[in-house]
Amino acid sequence: EQELHLEYYPEIFRVVSDNFSKPVLHSDQRMNLKFNFSKFEFIKLSMWTNLVTRDFNQIFPLPGLSLKLLPSNTSNIKGQKWTWINLYMGVARNMRMPTMNDLYWVPGGNPLLKPEDAWMADFAAVVNFYVKKIKFDCKAMPFYSKTYNLIHWTPDSSSSQWHAANISKSLHYGIEGTSSLSYVFGKNKLSVSANAARVFAFDVSTEKTFSLIYVPDLTVNTFFVFEHGIWS
Repeated sequence: EQELHLEYYPEIFRVVSDNFSKPVLHSDQRMNLKFNFSKFEFIKLSMWTNLVTRDFNQIFPLPGLSLKLLPSNTSNIKGQKWTWINLYMGVARNMRMPTMNDLYWVPGGNPLLKPEDAWMADFAAVVNFYVKKIKFDCKAMPFYSKTYNLIHWTPDSSSSQWHAANISKSLHYGIEGTSSLSYVFGKNKLSVSANAARVFAFDVSTEKTFSLIYVPDLTVNTFFVFEHGIWS
């Protein structure tokens, strides 16, 4: 099975800012071209490239590749032993244009900001299974990215006024995890879920490495939900 998708997204922005005597106009254009290939029912390969430009000044090609291993889709008897786990992996180039607030917010905006340019790689293992009336889901997602010209807002040391600037080179890596457990009895359903993320973020623009401020290195949250019929 093969699929080819083509999408086009034009945007036009009109900004009024105290930084300029007249309104500023910007035009963002994005074109997405994606190819999906699936020769086997449990293997899916996707390749794509996005073309991004602002005001047609420069065109940025953003290629990407992803691979999915989905034993849960297989009808093969041997493969069905692994239906409790699915694997995802991908690598891609990503681009983030400065927002209108990044450029023109008064005070602190920086009209000279450059677009963020990043290469990213990630992996995900998804586990789910049932034990009688109990359903368990778990997902682990390690990731790594190298970003050039990261857009970062920081306060001025003297006035505490926030300003936007580019960090020429930065690294982000870590792991995210989610898990949930649900139990159904009668018309009732009790669910417990937890999310956690451990992130390492560094400014590596110079020989000396600095941790990026205002990037949480550890976040954890938990939810408890009780449902009865249509009520929760």
